[in-house]
Amino acid sequence: MMVSDGDQEAIDFEALPVIDGEHAVVSKGDETWHYRLHTYLGVFEDRYWCMWSHGPIVEDKPTQHIRYATSRDGLKWTEPKILVGPSKEEGFRHIARGFWLREDGKLRALASHDEALKDGKTHFFGESLDLRS
Repeated sequence: MMVSDGDQEAIDFEALPVIDGEHAVVSKGDETWHYRLHTYLGVFEDRYWCMWSHGPIVEDKPTQHIRYATSRDGLKWTEPKILVGPSKEEGFRHIARGFWLREDGKLRALASHDEALKDGKTHFFGESLDLRS
């Protein structure tokens, strides 16, 4: 076992074990929805859950919404589904903010909702910012 005590210079990266693995694509971009960002991955009830912000052009623009997919093995994923669609409020967006396993045993997805633009430019954390479950 290698111990670095938090000192990155002490890590011998060449001595780290190599682990075989496989890659899978959960969601590909298309002509309308280019961006996938703010990605979260969790395990709940023997299933992998992946959620992300799904945007049109450049991140965090209006109409950005949240999609998700699930997998039993982490390699074969369901077709992505909309978790929360584009905001009904003009100029607003949703941003994926993670998973929350509640004390009652229910898994919740978290999303922020706020105005995406101010004076025609991308704007973050406006006065209307709220967290939704």
